[in-house]
Amino acid sequence: MTFPNGCFRHVPGLRIRRLPELNSCIVFKPGVPHLYTPNLSAWLVLELCPGLTDLELERAFMNAALPVLDEEEARRQAQEGVDVLLEQGLIERTSGQDAPQARA
Repeated sequence: MTFPNGCFRHVPGLRIRRLPELNSCIVFKPGVPHLYTPNLSAWLVLELCPGLTDLELERAFMNAALPVLDEEEARRQAQEGVDVLLEQGLIERTSGQDAPQARA
């Protein structure tokens, strides 16, 4: 994954309702109200991304996905997840100045 410097974050007001019994989640985006049901890879990206740079997010996704996927497929799914979430306006990239602190 290659992106400019900065970190990812959820858009303000985003609500995530986890449905682990269905291996799914529902995401509510305020503003122009809309519900999204991301696939498992996009959901993983959504959960991992706040405060992470692109390289940190890729590493975190790979750590979670490599037991199930090979490296090439994990990298592809991580990129697709980021692309879909950015396109849907569920996550955004911050500049280095307003980036949230990465989680430990």
